[in-house]
Amino acid sequence: MGRTPFTDLEGFFSGPGLLAFIEHVGGLLSLYDEGIDVEAPVRSAMTQINVHFVGNSREDHLLGEARWVRKGRTQSVIEVRVTDSSGRLIAQSTCTHAPVGLRSSSR
Repeated sequence: MGRTPFTDLEGFFSGPGLLAFIEHVGGLLSLYDEGIDVEAPVRSAMTQINVHFVGNSREDHLLGEARWVRKGRTQSVIEVRVTDSSGRLIAQSTCTHAPVGLRSSSR
């Protein structure tokens, strides 16, 4: 995630910008899982999100990493960690996703 337009007047990343970034990173994991054709992804709807904003940064970029906590047939839980370029934790989140419009060839 780059700085503009996700920073406030003091140069820190904004909360709403971080939330959108977390939603995007978690959504990408749910869409482009191993074995799913990236040309025809399975859609998912986020049904819940919990975010802990534990720091902030004025660095140029943030890194978002997503991993499965639980991968279920009807709902899945994804953890997203956001760090700055020095590895300092900025936010940690869990998101619940429900698959929408499953393709018969993917399940």
